[in-house]
Amino acid sequence: MNRSERQQLIDEIIGEATLALLQRAGPVSFHALIEQLQVMEGQSDDTYRRQLIAQTIAEVRKSITEGERAKQQRAEGINSVQYLYTDSHHSGNNRKH
Repeated sequence: MNRSERQQLIDEIIGEATLALLQRAGPVSFHALIEQLQVMEGQSDDTYRRQLIAQTIAEVRKSITEGERAKQQRAEGINSVQYLYTDSHHSGNNRKH
């Protein structure tokens, strides 16, 4: 199986888990998605499908980690802005020209 076929199956598994969450009318979050995937993994009799679901869980966790890392980097970037023009550089008068 090539990567694109495997990725398509993982996407389908995520879709199944998401649909199950929506049908239960419960919260839809990464935590709920992982829990649903774990339930699906435990209920599956097919070894190959269980392996795919385990890979899916790993990919979702990786995505969460990458998202948190990107969010942290954006926050650090915002906090590291250097202000070139501050009030202390203005002259005492209010002339515009």
